[in-house]
Amino acid sequence: MKEADPVRAVTADVVDKTIAKLGPIPRAMVELQLITGMRPGELGIIRLGDIDRTRPVWEYVPRSHKLEHHGIERRIMLGTQAQTILAPFIDDCLPDEFVFCSRVAAREANIRRRKRSRRHVIAIEGRIPRDVPYTIPAYRRAITRACELAFGMPEDLRSRHHIERAVEALAEPERSRVHEEKLLQAAVWRKRHCWAPNQLRHARATWLAARYGLQGAAVILGHSKLKTTQLYVEANMERARQIAAEVG
Repeated sequence: MKEADPVRAVTADVVDKTIAKLGPIPRAMVELQLITGMRPGELGIIRLGDIDRTRPVWEYVPRSHKLEHHGIERRIMLGTQAQTILAPFIDDCLPDEFVFCSRVAAREANIRRRKRSRRHVIAIEGRIPRDVPYTIPAYRRAITRACELAFGMPEDLRSRHHIERAVEALAEPERSRVHEEKLLQAAVWRKRHCWAPNQLRHARATWLAARYGLQGAAVILGHSKLKTTQLYVEANMERARQIAAEVG
């Protein structure tokens, strides 16, 4: 069986160019994940009530996480930069609601589309319930689409719809052949130019390990492979608070 390609950290310049093409919610998610190093699954399920804001460094406890079946609690420290990123999304958020909501994202995307088409934007009155999380597949797709725009993917490769339009004038069997070629070209392009959310976690791990050592990186990222690690949970959390206070 062929081994999967190793996950590589995404570089800062690539992230910056991608962020410029993202909507407000996925942009905030990228920025928050890059600062905290949290897993995409932990990022997507943040509820306001899961964040303890009683200390200068906030603490986020996900309701579910990768290591919960081992009985390990996951606490993610949110320093000043992380708090600034979250601030616009928690102003009108109720304790049991998702901070990053797909319904809010859909409304924002609709408004942007209307502005691009120069149609009149109708104000939406009332509050949108935040009971639908911004899912990880949606997050990943948003990053992919932003990469396509940021790094110049040919327009006729951007979707099956674009590809079908590009080959519709051709007769069979030429149409099928060109269609398959374009699908392959699109896949190759995305592999070269697009990145995934878990690469942000690797980028943060690399930075933390270089500045604070492997142990400092481990307590921030929630790595735990040895049972004896549980004997030092409180010490680790204090170290995590110190690091989060410094890095934001």
